[in-house]
Amino acid sequence: MTGDIPADAGLSGISPRYNHHTIPHSLLAPGRMAEDTWARVLVDEGELLVHRDGDPRPARAAPEAPVVISPGQGFRLASTGRPCRFQLHYFRTAPLADGRALAGLLHRGETASGPAPQPPASPGDDPPRSEAG
Repeated sequence: MTGDIPADAGLSGISPRYNHHTIPHSLLAPGRMAEDTWARVLVDEGELLVHRDGDPRPARAAPEAPVVISPGQGFRLASTGRPCRFQLHYFRTAPLADGRALAGLLHRGETASGPAPQPPASPGDDPPRSEAG
């Protein structure tokens, strides 16, 4: 379930830099990496535990040992209780290079450059409303 990030994957985002006091709850709670995204956990100082589904023990991310989270993989982060600083770098392959990613975009109604254009409203169509209204 784990492995390297493909050579044709491009950097798609970088998280803020966190420390052992500021790890967001969303990263501490069990979650799942998006189906078209890899994450590399890069530690600048200290160590961070990365629990990944399918691994018998947590991986230790350290300055000399980044940890990769694969697309669709369940994971959660945990502090060792000692100071650390880290961030996540997110990678995606070009949709045409990855058939699964392209299928996912099409299923969600997106294109490689963003949301698919919507047809113009016809006269007499109700304007969009929010769920609250």
